[in-house]
Amino acid sequence: MVFPFFYDDALYYLEFAEEHWCLTNGLKNQMLILRQDLRFLRTYLLCMELLKKVSLISFSRSKPLISSIEAASSEAAQCLYKALSVTRTIQGLASAVSFIANKVKCFEPNIQQDYTLLLNQHSWDSSSSNYSSLHPARLTDLCDFVINNLDDLLESKNLILSLKKQMEVLVKKLKFLKNLISDTSWRDDARQVMGSFMQYVPSVTKVAACLSYLCWVGETNYRYKAREVEIKLSDLLQKFKTDTAELIEMHVTLLSASAKEKSGDGKREALNFVNFLMENSVSFMNDQNVIIFEEMVFLMEFVIKPQTYPITRDYYQISADIKATAKEVGCFEYNFLVNKATEDQLRDMNRMFASLLEKMKLIKAEIFLIQLQDSQESFIATSKDRMIGLHQSLGFLRSFLSDPLEKEKEDIKQLSKDAATMAREITALIHLMHEKKVTKETVREVNLEIFLLLEKIKLIEGELYLMRLKDQKAEFIAPINDQIITLHEGLKYFREFLMDPSKMEEDTEDGKLFLKHFEAVTKESSSFILSFWSDENANEAIDEANFQLLKLLDKINLVKAEIFLAELQSHDASWMIDMKDPVQTLQKVQEGVRFLRIVLLEFPKEFKEFGEQIWMKLEALTKEATCLVFLLGDNLTKEDMSKEMNRSLSDLIDKIVLLKAEIGQSYLQIPQPYPKTDDLGFLSSFLGNLRELLDCNAISIASAKHQLDMVYMDLDFLISFLIKSVKQHHDHEELKVLRTRITKIAYELEYAVDSFVVGDGPLCIRMLWLSAVIEEIKLLKANMIEISDEKRFDSEADRGAKTSSEAQSQASSPTVDEVVIGFEDAERGVVDRLTRGAMERDIIPIVGMAGLGKTTLAKEVFNNPTVTSHFYVRAWCCISQVYNKRQLLLDILSQISETTDQIQKKDAEDVALELRKRLKRRRYLIVMDDLWDIEAWNDLRDSFPNDNNGSRVLFTSRLEDVAFEAKSGCKPYFLHLLSSIQSWELLELKLFGKEGCPPSLQEVGMEIARKCDGLPLSVVVIAGLLATTEKTPLSWEQVSRNLSSHIVTDPQMGCLRVLELSYLHLPDYLKRCFLYFAAFPEDHEIPVSKLSRLWIAEGFLQETGVKRLEDAAEDCLLDLIHRSLVIVAKTRSDGRVRSCRIHDLLRELCQRKAQEENFFQLVHGYDEHFATTPDGKVHNLADSFSTIPPKYKQRRLCICSKREHFTMLRPCGPRVHSLLFLAYNDWFPRQPYDISFISKNFKLLRVLDLESINMGSSFPTGLELLVQLRYLALRGAVNSVPTSIAKLRKLETFLLKGLSGEVEIPDAFWEMESLRHVHINDRAAFILDDNKLETRCVLGNLDTLSTPVLRPGRATEKIMRRLPKLRKLRCIFMESWNFPVLDALTSLESLKIFYHGRVAYPCKFSFPANLKKLTLSKFRLPWTEISTIGRLPNLQSLKLLFKAFEGREWEPKKGEFQNLKYLKLDKLDIAQWKASNDHFPSLEQLVLQRCTQLEEVPLSFGEIPTLQIIEVHWCAEAAAISVKKIEEEQRDSGNEELKVLISGLEI
Repeated sequence: MVFPFFYDDALYYLEFAEEHWCLTNGLKNQMLILRQDLRFLRTYLLCMELLKKVSLISFSRSKPLISSIEAASSEAAQCLYKALSVTRTIQGLASAVSFIANKVKCFEPNIQQDYTLLLNQHSWDSSSSNYSSLHPARLTDLCDFVINNLDDLLESKNLILSLKKQMEVLVKKLKFLKNLISDTSWRDDARQVMGSFMQYVPSVTKVAACLSYLCWVGETNYRYKAREVEIKLSDLLQKFKTDTAELIEMHVTLLSASAKEKSGDGKREALNFVNFLMENSVSFMNDQNVIIFEEMVFLMEFVIKPQTYPITRDYYQISADIKATAKEVGCFEYNFLVNKATEDQLRDMNRMFASLLEKMKLIKAEIFLIQLQDSQESFIATSKDRMIGLHQSLGFLRSFLSDPLEKEKEDIKQLSKDAATMAREITALIHLMHEKKVTKETVREVNLEIFLLLEKIKLIEGELYLMRLKDQKAEFIAPINDQIITLHEGLKYFREFLMDPSKMEEDTEDGKLFLKHFEAVTKESSSFILSFWSDENANEAIDEANFQLLKLLDKINLVKAEIFLAELQSHDASWMIDMKDPVQTLQKVQEGVRFLRIVLLEFPKEFKEFGEQIWMKLEALTKEATCLVFLLGDNLTKEDMSKEMNRSLSDLIDKIVLLKAEIGQSYLQIPQPYPKTDDLGFLSSFLGNLRELLDCNAISIASAKHQLDMVYMDLDFLISFLIKSVKQHHDHEELKVLRTRITKIAYELEYAVDSFVVGDGPLCIRMLWLSAVIEEIKLLKANMIEISDEKRFDSEADRGAKTSSEAQSQASSPTVDEVVIGFEDAERGVVDRLTRGAMERDIIPIVGMAGLGKTTLAKEVFNNPTVTSHFYVRAWCCISQVYNKRQLLLDILSQISETTDQIQKKDAEDVALELRKRLKRRRYLIVMDDLWDIEAWNDLRDSFPNDNNGSRVLFTSRLEDVAFEAKSGCKPYFLHLLSSIQSWELLELKLFGKEGCPPSLQEVGMEIARKCDGLPLSVVVIAGLLATTEKTPLSWEQVSRNLSSHIVTDPQMGCLRVLELSYLHLPDYLKRCFLYFAAFPEDHEIPVSKLSRLWIAEGFLQETGVKRLEDAAEDCLLDLIHRSLVIVAKTRSDGRVRSCRIHDLLRELCQRKAQEENFFQLVHGYDEHFATTPDGKVHNLADSFSTIPPKYKQRRLCICSKREHFTMLRPCGPRVHSLLFLAYNDWFPRQPYDISFISKNFKLLRVLDLESINMGSSFPTGLELLVQLRYLALRGAVNSVPTSIAKLRKLETFLLKGLSGEVEIPDAFWEMESLRHVHINDRAAFILDDNKLETRCVLGNLDTLSTPVLRPGRATEKIMRRLPKLRKLRCIFMESWNFPVLDALTSLESLKIFYHGRVAYPCKFSFPANLKKLTLSKFRLPWTEISTIGRLPNLQSLKLLFKAFEGREWEPKKGEFQNLKYLKLDKLDIAQWKASNDHFPSLEQLVLQRCTQLEEVPLSFGEIPTLQIIEVHWCAEAAAISVKKIEEEQRDSGNEELKVLISGLEI
């Protein structure tokens, strides 16, 4: 047998001639017909070959015909070859074509006869043949040949139109099947169904070949009527119908294999299959066909490519439903294929398609839900429970709506209608979520919509079960039938309520709370119905069910009553003629019913157990209230019922008020204790926070917003009154009591508001608590108004009176008068200033902290012989913080002359004139000890004449500002702490005099002196203690161990009183700042940046609009420093304080006052809660720790313990606002610890400092729940910050010390608009979405940022534009040939850049013009590129660190660095510095460090008039020598101000 490729040769020659020869139209037509005839012969031969292989025909009969065709094929090829290659004439080609065409025509009758026989013998039963043995490639060839034949037929003008449409469909079907075989026949995963498919495809292809040929030859030798062919063709198309599950499964399997082969997403396969299903439907449907087509493609894509979805039981169910839907679509395709559909048929078909479309949308919605459950979108991630609820509801709806028997029942028709509505709503909602159209603005509405949908579906499901219960278990429920009917009516009422949008007040203040309880009641109803439905134990179940049902009906009736009352208020209340205010009465009744609902549904279980009597009253009152409300509805129009009804309503209101009071008295716990410090500061801070919370319309307080708005106005009134009356606070007891009450109630209100914000505790308790606070505030307001009206207080307080007790306490304060050590130089200096200098009256202040001996020095000077002989008149007075001007004047006057009785009777002004008269023209010395306020000096200075005779006024003060205010340009004499040697000398002299200390006590004595930290007052106090202690080493060692405690607590010496005076004199706002030092470890250097951020987070400082909060914090610190309460530890290059510390003695005072005033609760490692076993290790948690975590009650908590103890104990503080943890005796947090308990145990935190504990490789779970956080400091080996951190909307300071390199910052970072300071160590990388960044918020409050990794490009520029107020930036530039553009940072003042890589030069720097401080490292630029920096107009500080610039020579240009005050060069390879004093005209400090090749510092630098200090550390000796030379030259020229520090010379 000759294979068909011979015909391909003939066909090839024909195509070649048409393409390359110039032919006549007639010849072209002949060749076209011949080519089509040859293609039909080719199809016949292949068809016969395949049929022979499956033994479907008797080949002996057709063998002669096949042989003849094969011979003719060979001859045809030869003829055409000869005509084209030998003869090469048009005539020769025409002759060959004509010869071949005649031969082909001879075969038509026999071929037609064979095909007819095949059609007559054909059976659609695939079991009668064995096509599976066919090779897939041969089968695809046959498909191709038949498709070519059909295409030829469709091009024929003689084809009957009724056949054309069906043939077009047939071509597409065959193409689909052919492609499917080609793509999947060889794959292993298709093998299991390929056998069945190979039975199906050859059968339809064979019939298609037969029919196509019969139609082709019918044009010339027509033996079949067109109608008969049309019927057979229609029957063939019906066989393509996927009307069995087996066919659908077969197609899906092969399509999945095809998708895997092409590594696609299955969409192409799904699209092709749906085309295969719906080729014919387009002609019979409207636009919904397009929607059905698209939905079907999506569904098929789901089952074709399953590995993109989780394989679960839900997946298998959805897949089965999709396949059933595909089968249904396939059946619809052929319903009206043959005859044109009638209008009724089209209507029916559209209705069926509409129903099918709804089913498809539900399935698609369920697929979306599966996808959404793995979504990381913040809305979805926080709505997992809702997603599960939606999934379950979808399952119910699909099941219910697909049951035609259920839907046709008369009593279920309305339910079915509502269910269909729900189906449409739920699919639309899920599509909205899937398309990520839920924004921050709409999330609340979407959540509400989800809730309502779930409740509606739950009610429909409950009603359906109740109907089934009455139908199928009528006898079983007979004893409680009435209650079941009532329950059904209640559910129906709820459903109608939810279905009617006009009844649903979605935006009411109580909406969220009401809906929550509505949900609880419907959930309980559903649970009851389902459990009762499944309980077959009738006798035992009925009684229990009846009990549960009655309680459930009480709740349902209570909710119904509240809904009814809300509707009733919109009606005319004129029928309530005997009620004074009918509208207000209804409102009170509704509020009462609302209260009953809250308590009934929210009351904690443990309270029920301990308050059975109250609970019984509650249930009884609930029944009474619901009955009365329903009775009210039944008698709206009966005026004769008005009086009785009004009376009943009044009684109901009174009973509810009494019940509320009883519950409040029994269960409300007052959160104690409250801080006593700076009550006005707290009140102002709280009022501002409350206003902010109300303005942002927080969902958390929606149920209480109306009450809080009213409270805010009342509280604002109270606080305003207090601020105006602040001067009266110290003198009028009634006002002090009122102020204390207001502060207390404000703390209680804050606690109640915080509980709402974080959702802490049962809602009913929160509501009761808020109600109690509101009532108390109303009483306070009334009291305040009464006080204001009476005007019983003076407008000003007499601040000059000093009590005798105060005077006595000052007189008994310990001093160091007897022995003076370390004051020799100070005494000489003060004496010189008193006895020398200008002749005009001068003021000499002695300033220092408490206990330094200011008074002692003043007395030594006062009694110095040189002084006594120099001044004619000397007088001493003690001012203190409370003084009486008249008495002070009398005291001074009495020391210089006799005071008569007449003078004693004079007023203050007359005494002042008398004193001035007595001092006139006399050289006097007046000592004013312990000056606290400049007002004291202002009150007295007019009494001290300035006669230009050398008179002096000497005063002592702890306040530096007082000295400068007393005289402009004044130079105070600052006292300093004693050295350890001086302290020991003083202690030894106090105890042993000239005899000296015994050798056995010297070592411990010197240790005691050292522990006094140079404070003379401490030495004196300890000396007094040791004087009464046995003089043995053991006794003294005991004192040494407890030194600080003895200093503060010794009642005899009263040292605490002296120190406490400094504290008591502080303004209220500074007291809180000072007490915060109690939280820091002993001898700890406190970074000022951290301290100020903590103060701000605590609310100690309020925004005024005049200056930044950070500047206000710095002012407070400087005030404390000037008051000698805080010591400067380190300064910055610009002279500002970098870090500070506090004297140990003052720290003891801080801690004591912090505890006394409930400001801080301090827990140390040795505290009983953190006790360890004797060896210092925790061997067994159960043995070493209590199983109950310690519960702390104060507002602020500082825990200093071992990390291990802290995390094992898991302390809690439900009212703690600030938690600071300090690691105790554990130097580095290497080991990670689980700190997730923090979010559960400390819900109200505003400050959380866990910087000294390693949280491990991930953020603690639940951190995002701490929504009140303002300050957050963490440490851990994390590589990313979670997106959930954006929920901390109030966060101002975020500090993260990373332990594992780079930390990724999420895109959600740009939603945190309150951020002021962000520090991430050691580097941070922003995860940017360029499409979203433009729409992200501008962080307008961000002040400092470190340490982001920045790269050149638009992304960095976009980031910079979103930081308009950034002042400080520490960053890392990654390797690049360009410098990132920073021009957008117009507020930037301080910039530190560390470069990783090498910058190309010339480098185009881009610095903001406002820059004041710049630090560069690792840029490796030549010195020629520094000019851009030199031209910065405001640059004051420049630090060039490790390889910032490279090169041996630096020659600055003229006009650069004109305002530079501080210059540091560290580890640079510079050797020759060709500069002069003109290049740095404003330089104040020069620091050279590790510049080992520098040969010389320019000698002319000594002539810079502003230069104060030169430091040289670890540099070459030549550089140090040059600096020494500069120093010598300046000293020779009289400049003693220049300081030179040299260390670590490199030789």
